[in-house]
Amino acid sequence: MVRTLWLVFMLLLFLVPVISYEQGITLIRPENSYLNPALQEYITNEDLFFVACTEDPHVLKTAIVCLDDNRFEELDNYRFSETENCFVAGTNLEDFSCHELQIQAEYTVDGENQRLSKVVKVNKLSKLLDIILETQYSDGGWSGPLDTAYGIWALSHFSSIFSDRIEDGLDWLKLNRHNDDKCWPKSPCDHRTTAEILSLLTLSNLNADWRDVNDGTSYLELEQSYFVEGETWTIRIFPVLDDTTLSLVASGSSVLDQNFSLPDEDYKEYNVSINTGDTIAVLADEVVITEIFDARDKRLLRYQGDNVTYDVPGPCWSETEPGDACDPIVTAYAAMTAIPATKKTAALDWLDDQRIEDPEVVGNYVGSYTNITERSLASALFLYHAEHSLSTSAQSNVLDYLLFSQNNEGSWGHVNLNVSNKTVPSAFSVLALLENGFNRSYEPIVDAEDYFSLNEEDIEDNDTQSVASAFYILNNNNRPLLVTDPSVLLIDRDVKDITLLNPTTFDFENLEYELSDSLTDYLDVVEKTVISAYSYRKITFTRKKALTKSIYGFFSLYEDDEEVARIPVIVADTPHLNMTIPKTLTVFGTAADLQLTMSKSHHQFTCEVTWVDTDISSQSSFSISSDSFSLPINFESPETTEQVHRGTIVCSSQGMDFSYPINLLVTRYAAKPFTVRTKFLQMNDTSKQAYLIIKNNLDRDVVASIKISPASDYISFPSSERIDPGAVKNITFRFIGGESVNITDSFTISIEAFDNKETATLAVTVVPPPQRDLLVLFIVLAFVLIILGAGAYAAYRFKDQLIALINKLNFVQTKKAIQKTSADIHELKDEERNQAIINIYNISKFKDRSDADIIKQLQKNFSRKQMKEALETIGVTLAGVDEEEPEKL
Repeated sequence: MVRTLWLVFMLLLFLVPVISYEQGITLIRPENSYLNPALQEYITNEDLFFVACTEDPHVLKTAIVCLDDNRFEELDNYRFSETENCFVAGTNLEDFSCHELQIQAEYTVDGENQRLSKVVKVNKLSKLLDIILETQYSDGGWSGPLDTAYGIWALSHFSSIFSDRIEDGLDWLKLNRHNDDKCWPKSPCDHRTTAEILSLLTLSNLNADWRDVNDGTSYLELEQSYFVEGETWTIRIFPVLDDTTLSLVASGSSVLDQNFSLPDEDYKEYNVSINTGDTIAVLADEVVITEIFDARDKRLLRYQGDNVTYDVPGPCWSETEPGDACDPIVTAYAAMTAIPATKKTAALDWLDDQRIEDPEVVGNYVGSYTNITERSLASALFLYHAEHSLSTSAQSNVLDYLLFSQNNEGSWGHVNLNVSNKTVPSAFSVLALLENGFNRSYEPIVDAEDYFSLNEEDIEDNDTQSVASAFYILNNNNRPLLVTDPSVLLIDRDVKDITLLNPTTFDFENLEYELSDSLTDYLDVVEKTVISAYSYRKITFTRKKALTKSIYGFFSLYEDDEEVARIPVIVADTPHLNMTIPKTLTVFGTAADLQLTMSKSHHQFTCEVTWVDTDISSQSSFSISSDSFSLPINFESPETTEQVHRGTIVCSSQGMDFSYPINLLVTRYAAKPFTVRTKFLQMNDTSKQAYLIIKNNLDRDVVASIKISPASDYISFPSSERIDPGAVKNITFRFIGGESVNITDSFTISIEAFDNKETATLAVTVVPPPQRDLLVLFIVLAFVLIILGAGAYAAYRFKDQLIALINKLNFVQTKKAIQKTSADIHELKDEERNQAIINIYNISKFKDRSDADIIKQLQKNFSRKQMKEALETIGVTLAGVDEEEPEKL
């Protein structure tokens, strides 16, 4: 039942967002697990999920049949789609040992049996990764440099998980190489081992940031027999005995010297222009020493004998010393590394010339190897490069050979070799095929997987090269897994646990969890980052909110950013209720409301309330349709006391019950702790302070906290006041804005004590007085003082002239200027008064006050005439403002 629900899960997750099913059977599998659907699909011994759809509206019955022995197992299946005739089913293959099975879905039309079917192959999970991990030594290496490189290559398929082990292996390689040349083995090192190690490190996505790779690549570049056509080489010939004669010294088609004697205790030297394929020949009647140097004065040959023939190599690598005969396998390994592009291209061109046409075989093989295993390996390495760097004909010809040379049972290499000895050429053959556009459903690769899967037990555990190569071939079977129970997670309640098992030999130490976007708003998951080898942990999911339909998605687990498990999840549309009941309640008098909050599904819930104590009562039943509910709580008489009251709330919907215990600490007071006697306070130009009157109703001190909203820097008041039992206290609010602040606003005062809260309103209308020009007044005053000081002297000495000057002053004009200034000041006062009236009117309207209330408020500071004039400027008329004011006595 649970496994079938999984199936629904997994299917929904893949199907709903992206897949539209047609008639037939389709496997439902984790992302990146699909293979070519046109060929047989492979699965491991994991849970098998599939969806079967028909165009006919008939119920399907599903089953699996093992084609190995015809065993039959009928499966439970469930309708999956509301719009299509699709059914989903699944089973766990762990106890269903089978190599090839058939999925069947049957239905009946007009009395005739109809069948859908699909054949899939089942691969067993490999243990090769466990062997690689177990055989790594504590110092980081395996049994030798080449084994260590193969071990690193295997672990690199999960580089995030095994990053520490890979780094330990690289450190071991660094400490166990030649100290001067930086090559492997430590002593003596050779080209083939070094090139093979570096090719594996390159396949492991390790670049020149690592010293092993950087230094080794530099060594290979220096060891390549690389030269520019036509460059000059040097030949030196030394005598061993006196009076030694030579019959011939030749290079290519040129004779450099013939029939001459070597100078005693000296040598003969020749500078020759060299081309690939030239032959240097030295023929003597006695033993001589022949040395050949390239254009960089690097000695390529030192030979003692009477007959020397040296073929100029191409841009390739030999097995040991540069200048020796080139080796296609070493050259192919070296070309896989990050050597400079020009040298790599030259090496691949040389490799292309090493293709051999043999009338006894199909296609071209690479290198003149007589050993079929070496011939297959060289051809596979060549083909690895062919997709990117070589001609189409070369690729096609070598591909023909590689496919034809595969053994019937699926391996490459000599058919009589044991399993271990065929793993390396087989692994690179699979690598070459994948590199050339084939996938793991391609029959030659499938055959290789089958062969090594069936013969895995025969691979020697201490041969890391063979184990790692077979591991690559069986890559689909060797991923580390976290196994979950159940495999598909159905969230049909508030809390759901899943068991997470680690069946591997290694620990997961940095697990990270991720819910798909469709689930994040509905689920929470408690993360546990460590799961040791062969152990398990419980993971808890909590549903966060209600649903109106089922939601589908994935729960993924990552180890160092690499996905190691993907669990399908469905959050079902079933009644869901999570009620939060307060732990405390304050009661003033005999009644209060208990505020219940809910996280719930869209369903309607009916709730019953029962109390253990008899002195507390409430509404006995109620219905929940929203996210909150106020439950009235009652007591028979007012008291001042504190007590814990217990009870239960049981809510039901669609046959499901949800029970919530009540454990409520009730603090009771006989009355409200305080009363606010003034609900409206006002400040204006003449009274810049206001008083809030509070009475303490209790027989104990009350500390009231005081706040205003919105906050203001212009209002000063105490943030709290202590009020004696039964006392009345005035709380003073002062305006501290100064003469220049113009403010017309309304504030809400909040007073709170003992969970009781009341409010009052503070209206502030403060308009600053008009400012006079002090500089003008000072100048006028100074002028007057000067005139008065000089008056006596002027009257006596210059009275005639003074009289004439006074007669010239325009007193009429000065008087008009003074009158105009006075009028401007009055006009300024009128504008400010009008603005104050307009502000109070706008605030009052915002609070939905009636015209009568607005007139009443404005009358405290303004006449009806002033109100009317101010409001007319904004096109507003207050009802009743034209009524005559009562006669003032």
